[in-house]
Amino acid sequence: SAIEGHAYATTGENASGDPLTSINITNPPPPASPTPSEGGSYNPNPQPKAYGLFATSNYVYLATSKKTVDIINPSTMTRVGYFDPPGNRTGDSVYVSGSVGYVTSGSTLYTFDLSGAINPSPLLLTTTLSGNGRRVVVVGDFVYVVTNNTTTQLQIFNKSNLSLVKDLNVQNNQGGIDIYVNSTGDYAYLVTSYASPDFFVIDLSSNSVVGTYTTASNMDPRGVTVIPQDDIAIIVGSGSDLYQVIRIGIPETPSRCGTPLIFPGVITLHAISSITETDGDAYSYVLTNDASNEFQMIQGGPGGGGGGSALTGVFDSQPFTPTSIATFNRFDVNTTLPAGTYDNYQIAITNKVGGSCLGANYTFVGPGKDPAQWFGESSTIPLGNATGYNNPGECFKYRVSLSTDNLGTSPIFNDITVNYSP
Repeated sequence: SAIEGHAYATTGENASGDPLTSINITNPPPPASPTPSEGGSYNPNPQPKAYGLFATSNYVYLATSKKTVDIINPSTMTRVGYFDPPGNRTGDSVYVSGSVGYVTSGSTLYTFDLSGAINPSPLLLTTTLSGNGRRVVVVGDFVYVVTNNTTTQLQIFNKSNLSLVKDLNVQNNQGGIDIYVNSTGDYAYLVTSYASPDFFVIDLSSNSVVGTYTTASNMDPRGVTVIPQDDIAIIVGSGSDLYQVIRIGIPETPSRCGTPLIFPGVITLHAISSITETDGDAYSYVLTNDASNEFQMIQGGPGGGGGGSALTGVFDSQPFTPTSIATFNRFDVNTTLPAGTYDNYQIAITNKVGGSCLGANYTFVGPGKDPAQWFGESSTIPLGNATGYNNPGECFKYRVSLSTDNLGTSPIFNDITVNYSP
C-alpha cells in the first residue's frame, strides 16, 4: 500500500520477519530519481504474521494472524488500536472507508467501527463469503470482495448492510486473486490465477464482464493496479514476463502495451501499488522475491512502465550490442522542443553478463562519468571506467528525460545517432 512519500510492505505468504516495514520515498526535482529508504518497522512481541494492509496518512491497518487487524501509527510504528472478533481469526485483506473498516478472514467479511476510540474497535456487521476472501475494496456504496472460489470470483455487497448484490463468475474455473475498482465506480479490473483469459474488465453498471485479456508468457498473476489518467492496467506475477502493461481505454478490447521490463534476478513480483504524485509524477511500487532488492520502483509517464502524462518522463532504451567490444565516441539527437519544453540525456556502457546484454548491470551517467549529471544534445561520450561504467564496452543504452512546463505542450524525442569505433 502506498501514499505520497511513503510505501508500506508486509511479509505475506506465511513468512516470518517484521510484520510491517515503512519505506520513505524522496521527491526530488526532475530529472533526478526518487530514493527509497527504510523508515522503520513494526515488530511486536509476540510477532504475528501479516497478510494484507491499507495505508492512510494517519494510520496503517494491518491484517495479521494475532489480532485480526492491528492499527499502526506510522510515525512511531507502534500499535494504537486493533479489531479482533471472537474466534482468534486471521485477517487476510483489509480496507478502510470513512469511519468503517472492512476485513476478510477466511470465508467471512467483517466490518468494524472506527468512529470512536480505536482500542479495540467494535464489530459492526458480518457476512459469509463464497470462498476465502483474497481482496476487499470499497468504492461508493458497494463492497467488492475477490474470493478463491472458482465459480464466484467476485462478490458485490451493499455497503450499508452487507446484503449481497451480485455473485460474478468470470467463467475460467480459476480462483480470484486481486481487483482494482476505479474511483467513480464505473469499472472493475480483476485478475485470477493463470488461465485463458485471466484479466477481466467488469462494467459495474451491469455487473458483467465486457472485456478480457490473457497474460503473456503464462504469467501467474499476483496483483493488479490501474493508472486511471493513462487508461492502463498493470498486472504483476510470476514467470518470465513479470510486469505487463495493458491498454484499457476501450474496455471491450484490452491489449498489451510496450515491451517486457527486465528484472534481473527476479522470478516473482508479489504485489504492486501505484501512485500519481501531486506534481504529476507517476510510479509503480513492486515487491519482489529478490532478497537484496525486495522493494523496487518503476517510473511511469511517457516511456515509463506506467502511463502517458506527467510533467517529466524518462525513457530507457533497449541495449545496443555491437559485434565486438567498441569505443563509444559521441551521440547526436533529433528532437522537437516547443517553448517551455526540455530534454536531457544519460548513457550507460557495460559488459555482457552470461553472454547477454539483457541481464547486464547498467549505470547511467552524464559528463565526467557522473550519475548525478546529465548531457545536453550532441555530446561527447566520456572514455574510461567508473563504478558500473566501462567505455570501451560491449553493451550500450541511453536514457532520455523529457520535461514540460505545461501538460498541454509536449517535447518529442525522434531518434539518436551514436558514433562508435570497433
